[in-house]
Amino acid sequence: MGLRPAMDQIFKSEAQRTHCLTNDRMIRGRYLALVETTIGILGGDALRARAHGALGYTIRADDLYPVADWVRLVVVAAEGGVSPRRLGMNFFPKFRQTHQELFPSRKVTLREALGIVEQAARKETTYGGAPYEMKLESPTTLRIIRKENPLPCEFFAGIIAGTLDTLGYKGTVTETACRWLGAPACELEAVLSQSMPM
Repeated sequence: MGLRPAMDQIFKSEAQRTHCLTNDRMIRGRYLALVETTIGILGGDALRARAHGALGYTIRADDLYPVADWVRLVVVAAEGGVSPRRLGMNFFPKFRQTHQELFPSRKVTLREALGIVEQAARKETTYGGAPYEMKLESPTTLRIIRKENPLPCEFFAGIIAGTLDTLGYKGTVTETACRWLGAPACELEAVLSQSMPM
């Protein structure tokens, strides 16, 4: 593809890189701060300082910032050897910490999970709703479909894995189709260690 080595790990094409780094979506600062902090934990203080420098501003938790800046942090982390998937896994636990009122004390059904994801998108981003669909293909298999999402694939797969884990479902998340490689949409399959009721 010809991108820098870290870019090759994050973006599957120049078109995806351009899309992720120039989209107009916004997200609350708490999630940028979370990624920046996690970069420091996983990659050290020097890498965290480099990530902070890539933004050029001080993050305020409740302010909205470009999702493209969130992606820039993921790029700096990958250049420093930190896994985009591992960074993505921290998003939904932070959302739960911030909005505990949305989470029942038991495992949720698919319908409830979709409602919580919708609330996350509406409260913390300018997406205007959930940026993907989740369908139950079998009691232990979910199909996740995203047509328009400004996040790199491995980072997004981490967000899905972290979301399922936060909702009480362990499992593996694998990308099975990619819009940036010619498919109509990006698709992921989540195989859960236990069934999720509708």
